Amino acid sequence: MTDAYAELLARAEADPEVVGLILSGSKARGQDTEHSDHDVYVVVREYGGQWTDTTRTPGLDTAPVSLADLADVSDRWQRYAFRGAVVVLDRLDGQVAALVRAQATLSPDEARAMVREQLDGYINFVYRAAKNRRAGLEDLARLEEIEAAPWLLWTLFALYGRVRPYNKYLRWELDTFPLPAPWTADHLITSLSDRPSQLFPALEYVARLHGFGDVIDGWDDLALLPGRRELIAAADALTGRRITRVTYAGLGEQDSPLMGVELVLDDGLAYSLEWRSGQFGNFSLHLEAAPMRICDDYRVWAVQDEPRWAALRSGPVTASRLIWHPDLTDLGVRAPAALHLSFAAGEVWVVAAQQQGDGTWWLGADDVVVTFSRDDVVRMGVDPG
Repeated sequence: MTDAYAELLARAEADPEVVGLILSGSKARGQDTEHSDHDVYVVVREYGGQWTDTTRTPGLDTAPVSLADLADVSDRWQRYAFRGAVVVLDRLDGQVAALVRAQATLSPDEARAMVREQLDGYINFVYRAAKNRRAGLEDLARLEEIEAAPWLLWTLFALYGRVRPYNKYLRWELDTFPLPAPWTADHLITSLSDRPSQLFPALEYVARLHGFGDVIDGWDDLALLPGRRELIAAADALTGRRITRVTYAGLGEQDSPLMGVELVLDDGLAYSLEWRSGQFGNFSLHLEAAPMRICDDYRVWAVQDEPRWAALRSGPVTASRLIWHPDLTDLGVRAPAALHLSFAAGEVWVVAAQQQGDGTWWLGADDVVVTFSRDDVVRMGVDPG
């Protein structure tokens, strides 16, 4: 404790006009270094007397605050100053501590309003970045990405009823009060520093889970947003290519529901089709330009020479499209249900679906089904195209 801080404590305790003392900043959060000072709010009933002006010295910063201003939560940026703050003096039987807690957290109504405003702003900048990249303006897209970061932070923390941390304390906040996966300090800070738009799929999932899907769906061209954009691009990239190898992976027999399908193209690039939980909820079809993930208990079959696949592979893919379903998952959002590949010799569908005991189909399941029949696709509830 410095002499200046000890003197302040003594003066405040001797003055009946002071009803509270709040230690904030790095000292309160245990993040102080040799360069840190004491940041103290002096709580008074009314401004006046010796507690009128803010003072700053190398070892001590003091800021008088009236009870009315401490109760005012309209300054959103100031509120994080009270996160992790220590109430050193409270002459009002806990009232000062209660006001500090109210500053440091969001009420349900505040959180809802904050999410709606900030999520919309984040999507706006993600859109702007995507449009600039589409126009070949990578430098300007990067500026939009920088703008997107604070909107994402406000949204993310408001979803959990919390105020956005100052950047200096972001790691401390997440290490001390962790958020659910995947929002670890390392992941969030690295992604924000690199490209904030890449966090959109994970943020969308959380936002929809908390009932804010209408904010996202209010935007016109969702295909521009990360997650969807990559899926659509992966599907488009298959058109005009020849498939040289087809691999099934599953837990049962080759003709039973599968865990995934891998397609290898004429240039050796592998595309995997698997059911996936994530951005769109549970469960949807996920397509990516990457080898299929093979678990230890999976059985694997090479089926490219099976007659139906062999016939299709005699020529290139003439058309490739993802089939989106309006109510596929637990989040009630348009999600990819199937991939439809057309060839000169026929067509094939890979669908995230599971047949029930009564013969009906559960669309959006934790299984993948391959079918060469339009009738099968219709029975599954998918538009065959």
